[in-house]
Amino acid sequence: MPIGLIPDLIWTIFYSHHPVLFPLQALLSIILTIAFIAGLYQFQNLRGWSLLWATIQGSLYMVHWIPVMIVTTLKMCVQRERSHWMKTEHRGQNPDSDSSKK
Repeated sequence: MPIGLIPDLIWTIFYSHHPVLFPLQALLSIILTIAFIAGLYQFQNLRGWSLLWATIQGSLYMVHWIPVMIVTTLKMCVQRERSHWMKTEHRGQNPDSDSSKK
């Protein structure tokens, strides 16, 4: 979803259309915040201001993943493939081998 917000924002700016993904992202954020509050309430036994403060801290922590996902996806799109996949030789015990039937 964060990757789609960039073209959605550009389309909205240049063509004066209504954003498509932003309302969906806002709804998803509200649902996740409510789930965050419910989880903290149920499993950490937080109440009142400590519940609110923990929710704000957790939400701020989670927000940093949005630019991380965007940058990582763009790097994967632009960079050349560097890893060469090769078949590995396994040297563990094989239950079907003759040595285990002795």
